[in-house]
Amino acid sequence: MSDASAEERRRALRALLARPCLVAGRDDDALRLVRRHGEVLRAWLLRHTGWHLHVERGLARLYKRPGDPHAQGRGARDHRGEPFTRRRYVLLCLSLAALERAERQTTLGLLADEVVAIARGDEGLRDAGVSLSLERIQDRRDLAVVVRYLVDQHALVRVDGAEDDYVKGKGDVLYRVDANLLARLPQWRTPPSLLSPDGHATDFDALLDGLASEVHVESEETIRNARRHRLARRLLDDPVVYLASLDADEAEYLTRVRGTVVRELARETGMVLEDRTEGIALSDPHAELTDVRLPEEGTEGHITLLVAELLSSVRVDEPAASLSLADVAAHIAAMRDSHGKYWHKAAREHGSEQALARAALDRLRQLSLVWQRPDGRYTPLPAVARYALVAPATTAPGHPEAARER
Repeated sequence: MSDASAEERRRALRALLARPCLVAGRDDDALRLVRRHGEVLRAWLLRHTGWHLHVERGLARLYKRPGDPHAQGRGARDHRGEPFTRRRYVLLCLSLAALERAERQTTLGLLADEVVAIARGDEGLRDAGVSLSLERIQDRRDLAVVVRYLVDQHALVRVDGAEDDYVKGKGDVLYRVDANLLARLPQWRTPPSLLSPDGHATDFDALLDGLASEVHVESEETIRNARRHRLARRLLDDPVVYLASLDADEAEYLTRVRGTVVRELARETGMVLEDRTEGIALSDPHAELTDVRLPEEGTEGHITLLVAELLSSVRVDEPAASLSLADVAAHIAAMRDSHGKYWHKAAREHGSEQALARAALDRLRQLSLVWQRPDGRYTPLPAVARYALVAPATTAPGHPEAARER
């Protein structure tokens, strides 16, 4: 295969990893590459990750399965980058259910009425204390956020109107419904309602495992394949894969294939392999394949770097080493005098350090740089050491090392 063709295939694969649902009108260039190299990509993904790629006219959908279904920080986010709340996830599921019954066009008002009707008739939601009312502006605002998310996914196409007007009670919004794309959005094989005998989830962890489960005929080969797929998924999805987080068989396998399979994953995706004693990371030098970046511009990004520097000074080889939220907040407050001139106004106000510390630690947790213990304290993980501030080494002009440095 020519270098140009290999580069096209790499770009197509990166596009799918960055956005597993590519649609015409938004991702035309990437979609064209995926269609051109679809067969090769489909075979490669099945072999290495067990993920299925569906390609049709105007749509490419990569059905990803998580390597770790309990990993945090990969949820839906609103148009401001804020993670969805539990209530918004409920509204998203209800909206998808309502849109299954919708005509080719609908309005936000009609969708809202259907969502409320479904919620009122759901015994499980009532038992969970979830109630919806269009009289409450917060409910309308949450529904508008969910609808904007579906618009971003191109499942809904805004024809006329604005969600803000609906929230304020000043108007409605007209949408065109893409029923085909809506049907392709969910990627579970077993509907959540079938994961428990009565249709209601009682164990959240078991529900996540059930949603991510795959049916295989148990054999030595399928067990090996499942292990290989699970690790490849984690390498492509997780910021860092620590050997300590794997069981003995997984750690042994990953150690054995570092020079072959892992390097192929890096080569085919254009990522950079960082292989350390503690584990392996595939990082993207172009920052296209991550939704959480560090370093990042802005006040929050700067403060997160300062917190990472603080954590890097904690001895990670000491089991008791940890910091509390109050410790981190105090560090941010202490940094305000020297760095506050670079921060936005709200971050310079006394009392803001608690929220800033929580946001920074959450970002570092998503990047696998810190672990939140059951007692609420935070333990730094080995990869945070890359953010340590090390004084530059200098050499006297006449020293023998000076000539070597030049």
